[in-house]
Amino acid sequence: MSFAQTTQNVKGTVLDNQSEIPLIGATIELLGTDNGTVTDVDGYFRLENVPVGRQSFRVSYLGYNAITLPNMEVRAGKELLLDITLEES
Repeated sequence: MSFAQTTQNVKGTVLDNQSEIPLIGATIELLGTDNGTVTDVDGYFRLENVPVGRQSFRVSYLGYNAITLPNMEVRAGKELLLDITLEES
């Protein structure tokens, strides 16, 4: 028996828009759920168990303008890679 994969991982980096320095501790949230994560010392994040389909994410960091990434397509066969830049507020 085989089962269809219903979740996938989303990974990537969050950087400062101008300097391209990694933002340590930036928050990435899957909207409509309590699923979220924060970036590590390299600005890298990995969000697990994201349902397959179109999903929206919110990225925020203290002192920066938060952004929403709407309608990102999460596919069963491949992790979604997001390279995100934030602007200082």
